[in-house]
Amino acid sequence: MYLLIRYHEEKDIRGVGRTAEYYLGNLHVDYSTLSAPVNHDNPPKRVIDGEEYAYYPVLYSQGTTCDITGKPRTTTVMYICVESARNQIHSLSEVSSCNYEVIVLTYALCSHPSYKRKVKENQEIVCYSTHDTEHAKPTSLLAMEDYHENTFKREYSLGPEKPAADIEHIERVEKAIEQMQQQFENKEKMLKLAGQKK
Repeated sequence: MYLLIRYHEEKDIRGVGRTAEYYLGNLHVDYSTLSAPVNHDNPPKRVIDGEEYAYYPVLYSQGTTCDITGKPRTTTVMYICVESARNQIHSLSEVSSCNYEVIVLTYALCSHPSYKRKVKENQEIVCYSTHDTEHAKPTSLLAMEDYHENTFKREYSLGPEKPAADIEHIERVEKAIEQMQQQFENKEKMLKLAGQKK
């Protein structure tokens, strides 16, 4: 037989101590009152510290009689698979008067696949353009790429085509700048009109 015992010590101002000891429950199997067994293929789950865990519940009953309810205290021990844990108590809480819940972290359950925690895998995000045009990139990005490509060519070019490449490049950059300025002016006009309507 296994027992869960809660021990509490208090000291008053004079340093005189009082102790209280309660049996939170005994582990004994009464087959006449045994509820449905745990389905190991689909065990119950619980969110603990923001993560969902499967657990194996064990009921400890027939503890010390409760002063409030007049019934024996009971405790449900929830065993949870944590591979790095060595049978340690994570928490003990009183869920209702004289009914307790203990969460125990253990590696012993981890050999069963239903209790092993599922590792969340990162999902790959695949993006593609829905544009029908040949160039789906923004104009400003194309201008920047063109600028860097031509700057590299200018810096390291040795042939006679260097001046012509410079002129073409300057014209493309000026055109892209003109387009961006036009877009900015159009947006600015729309914002002014929107402000006047109020």
